[in-house]
Amino acid sequence: MASPAWRRVCDPLHAGRQHLRYGRISPVVTTHHRTTEPWWSTLWKNAAATRLAGIAGARAALRLPVDDHLLNQLIADYRSDDWPVRDIAVEALDRDELIVRVRPKAGLVPSIQVRLTIERQPELPASPVLILRISANPLTSMAIAAVQSKLNLPPGIRIEDERIRIDLHAIARRLGAEEWLPLLTRLRINTKPHLVVVDIEAAVPLLPPGR
Repeated sequence: MASPAWRRVCDPLHAGRQHLRYGRISPVVTTHHRTTEPWWSTLWKNAAATRLAGIAGARAALRLPVDDHLLNQLIADYRSDDWPVRDIAVEALDRDELIVRVRPKAGLVPSIQVRLTIERQPELPASPVLILRISANPLTSMAIAAVQSKLNLPPGIRIEDERIRIDLHAIARRLGAEEWLPLLTRLRINTKPHLVVVDIEAAVPLLPPGR
């Protein structure tokens, strides 16, 4: 069993619990103990420093469910202040469809609601592009055209022919993650009611013989 002193070093919440136990709240004073990194953090840093040579042949799969609330938070953080829209709300539906509601800043332009359907999944590594088809009535299409002309979309995202094209390579370059994109072997984005599910598979290539 770990000693109380060791618990105080390993558990940063221990001191806070001691203060709360006696009914008072005060700043927690820490001493200069050496912090031990998690093993997986050390492993990843060492592997990245050698361009993953130390874990050649490794494979990983990840399923990432993102609910409507988190998705809309990400959009709000990503949206630029100079966009001509006041609010954007996305609701995930079943069968790879989403409803997008947009409230423009211009008072004369009505609120827009469109349905997006995932038309094409990224094909890695040859074509890392996700394509969403826009379905809207004629009036909404006119409103989209009015907003689109003033919409400064980030690199890698563009609207053309009633479709939204999302270039993952361009986005990875913008985020400084371009060198990691070739590790992805499969990427699928599907939807369920109020949930976007991202399935990712990655592999570190084997080194040539003699390396």
